[in-house]
Amino acid sequence: MTRGGVRRGVMTVFLAAAGWGIPQAASAQGTVRGTVTDEAGRPVSGVEVRFADGSARRLTPDDGSYRITGVGTGSHTVEFSRIGYATHSAVVTVADDETVQLDVVLVTATIVLDRLVVVGSRAPPRSTTESMVPVDVVPVSDLARQGDSDLSTLLRNVVPSYNVTAEPISDAASISRPASIRNLAPDHTLVLVNGKRRHRSAVIVLFGGNGVADGAQAPDVATLPSIAMSRVEVLSLGTALGRGPLTVTADYFNVAVSGRIALSNDYILTPAEVEQLLREGVEAARNLRQFRYYNNDFSTRTQGVDVVAAYSPPSMGGNTTFSLLINHTRTAVTDHGAQDPDGIRVRQLEQALPTTRGGFSATHRTGSLRLIGRANYFSSWWDHADEFTYSGKLLLDAEGAYDLSHGVTLTMGAENILDTYPDENPRARSGVGNLYSQHSPFGFQGALFYVKASYSFEW
Repeated sequence: MTRGGVRRGVMTVFLAAAGWGIPQAASAQGTVRGTVTDEAGRPVSGVEVRFADGSARRLTPDDGSYRITGVGTGSHTVEFSRIGYATHSAVVTVADDETVQLDVVLVTATIVLDRLVVVGSRAPPRSTTESMVPVDVVPVSDLARQGDSDLSTLLRNVVPSYNVTAEPISDAASISRPASIRNLAPDHTLVLVNGKRRHRSAVIVLFGGNGVADGAQAPDVATLPSIAMSRVEVLSLGTALGRGPLTVTADYFNVAVSGRIALSNDYILTPAEVEQLLREGVEAARNLRQFRYYNNDFSTRTQGVDVVAAYSPPSMGGNTTFSLLINHTRTAVTDHGAQDPDGIRVRQLEQALPTTRGGFSATHRTGSLRLIGRANYFSSWWDHADEFTYSGKLLLDAEGAYDLSHGVTLTMGAENILDTYPDENPRARSGVGNLYSQHSPFGFQGALFYVKASYSFEW
């Protein structure tokens, strides 16, 4: 919960408690309850039961039931909605001290979703405020307007706190790349697909994620085809300021995690210890000289802020939008027991990912022509394998698209148009020979130029 959210919660409780000792005139109230089922009579969970005037909202549990108390007397319009079902509205009349039974049957319906949703920021045009939680809306077209097709890489450009690295020589992490949000371990993020928990990959990360992901086992979102995405929701809380064509959203977070998984120190057996193990029947001790293991002996506190701002100048007819994305995150190791005497693991958790990420984009459309310019900034990071701190870099992207006819669009663009690379690895000759950091937050492939043709149709 954001700091602002906590304050609002405390203030609400305080005002309610202050009113308990003051005699109040009794108001006429009643109760509305019922059960939501589908056409087969099965209860439907996750249905939003909402009074049209916004006075009350509930979500149905597994048995499909709901109960709303403190309803004012008179007539009320109640709306029942859930993805996959047609929205149902009903009018209910409540008398004083009356309990009204309102059972509803929802009819399945096909719903076409055409946009990406990031839950957490409230500012339009990237938000939907009339929802159970604040929703930051990013059109799916923002994914299509990039040259890459990997979902993890695409999300990195539109979610400021999302980090994923290339991992070319990182064992199984090269296949299942660990991605993190707000510099936390990959499995500290719950991933749902169509409302169901996404299964984890079969990889427990040992190499990959620049040490932040060590010991983690998380879902691999890159296996989800970006072309099939309808929306993505990243849950958080925040505050928003909107005035005319300008909107600004800020999300503050402060996350304390105890018992984080890390590799232990290296343990070397002495000849005497080997002999003792052999006498005890541990034959593997003949080939065991050094070992280490996973333990949960680290505690961290991660805090930072996400800022999203958008501005559509009225003087440009609403056809141009400027967007700004900023994330600043710092992680501090608060306890690590007797582990990590050389400080490498602590430095991994605190410095392996950029503390500051930024993005600025401008989109302009005139007639059938659409132009996009984007700048992405990544601050410095420390690579434990190279034992080197790499400096921050700025990458520039550009794209132009033209709508031909009958749903056909021709697109030409470039990512990293200035062909920017990370700093060269000063230890390349003495290490494995990698010229650039394999944990670069923006990769090391240089510029990417692309031409695409797309066809849109309705069915």
